[in-house]
Amino acid sequence: MKSKIAEIVMLFAIFCLFVFSVLEDNKILVLLTVLAFTLMLKTIKTYGKISVFIFGFLLIFSLPLLSINQRDVSDDENRGLKPSPKLVIDNSLNSAYPAQFGDYLEDRFFSRNQLSKLVQNFKCAINTTTCGKDVFLNKKSGWTYVKGFLPAENINSDLIRQNLKTLSAFCDKNNMQLYVLIIPTKGVIYPEAVYPNIPVILDYQKMLGEPVVYPYNELLTAKKSDFVMPKYDEHWTEYGAFTGYQALMKYIQMKNPSLKILSESDFVVKKQNTIRTMIPYNFSYGYNAKTFGIKEPSDLYKTYSFPQDDLLSIKIDEETNDFVSKFSASKNPQRLYLIGSSYSDNLSLFLRYSFSEIKKVNCLSKELQSDDLRMNLYEKDILNFKPDILLVAITVAAVPALEVMYESEDENAF
Repeated sequence: MKSKIAEIVMLFAIFCLFVFSVLEDNKILVLLTVLAFTLMLKTIKTYGKISVFIFGFLLIFSLPLLSINQRDVSDDENRGLKPSPKLVIDNSLNSAYPAQFGDYLEDRFFSRNQLSKLVQNFKCAINTTTCGKDVFLNKKSGWTYVKGFLPAENINSDLIRQNLKTLSAFCDKNNMQLYVLIIPTKGVIYPEAVYPNIPVILDYQKMLGEPVVYPYNELLTAKKSDFVMPKYDEHWTEYGAFTGYQALMKYIQMKNPSLKILSESDFVVKKQNTIRTMIPYNFSYGYNAKTFGIKEPSDLYKTYSFPQDDLLSIKIDEETNDFVSKFSASKNPQRLYLIGSSYSDNLSLFLRYSFSEIKKVNCLSKELQSDDLRMNLYEKDILNFKPDILLVAITVAAVPALEVMYESEDENAF
């Protein structure tokens, strides 16, 4: 009996070692554990049904671990994947490790994309209105959406105003102007095509005051003439970003009367059924189109090109999508520092020709899976760049990030 228990314990130990070797991407250790499993087949012959059951259970349980996805981002879902959790943090056991490991495995297990597509197709077949898990398709309107991009309903407006006041004081001290652009998402501008129920609509500009710009009304007007949000992606279109750009520049112009604002006639504008929404500005039908297998959509979107693009120099960090651009023909001498998520990428298509130099820093945290606006992460870099204007550009879903701008002043700035 003791020998039987020992064999079972050995099976489990080898299985745990196999899991560890897969997670660490140690191919040699994977081969050794597979060999050990093979040698343990003797156990199955010796102890019969119980060992067969245990061995079979461990084998089935290990199938999702055959190939762990090591990428940071899912192209199909256009989102970051959960990072590998740490068992020990600051010399202490991580109590959240089991839950974090479950999330990590759920995001990365073997053949997850294929299985997700099968589930997606099944849901579409049985659901007459919407289908999906993280990304949804409204079958009546033909629009896709992500639930996580809803505007935040409960925000601490008093705390945000205080934080913006603190940031404004920092800017005043260092001869900068501060502007905060809050970008409406698809469900806010197209609720009739996206959500069963219209989401909460807040007037952030009125609620939070200066220096907030919220181009909600401008986008509602613009959508009557063309798409400001694409059907199969969560970002705004180039036309939507251009609309937001003009609203922002007009607000900045109130303090800078000589500021020149680009008009649509300054660009070469074409229409096509592919879109670009974020760096590196590759054209596609949209990330969500790939998820639902939508091919050759007939909808046409505006795309903008600038005639003097050869006078623009730009350096992009391919890992973070941060960039520094210089435009020698700019009619405005100001330098701009932009803190923003991927939503600010299309906005940058217009800003980069409106200022002499721009530095854009991506505020999306892979660790937090959300926008990180703790200002101690940026202040040193801002002071080194010495901009005339500091712009923070986030979506309505990321407004709660403004509440924690000064929550952890003791952490190291980059």
